[in-house]
Amino acid sequence: LSDPSACELAVAPDLFGKRLVKMPESSVRELREFQRTSSFVAFMLLVCLGAFLYIIQLLRGVLIPLVWAAFFALPFCGLINLIDKTLQQLVRQCRRRASSSDDGGINFKAVP
Repeated sequence: LSDPSACELAVAPDLFGKRLVKMPESSVRELREFQRTSSFVAFMLLVCLGAFLYIIQLLRGVLIPLVWAAFFALPFCGLINLIDKTLQQLVRQCRRRASSSDDGGINFKAVP
C-alpha cells in the first residue's frame, strides 16, 4: 500500500446512526458521496413530481376533454374499420354486377 492515508481508520455512524463504526477513510468518503447523490436524486424526483402535478393542474381544462375524446374514439376506430370494409365489399359487388351484365354498351380498346 503506497498511500498511508488509505489505511487510516475513521469513525462513522452505522446505517441506523446508533453506534460508531471504524472504517477506512476512503469508505467514509464513498459513503458520504453516496448519501449526497441519493439525497439529490430523491430531491429531484420530489421536485419533478411537484412540477408535473402543477402542470397537470394548470392544464386540467384541456386534458379532461382530450382524455374523454380518446376514451370514446378508440372503440369507434374498430367500428369505422368494419363499416369501411363493408362499404368496400358492397362497391366491389356492384362493380362486378355492372361489369358482368353486358347491356350492349360500347367497348373501348386501346389501339397500338
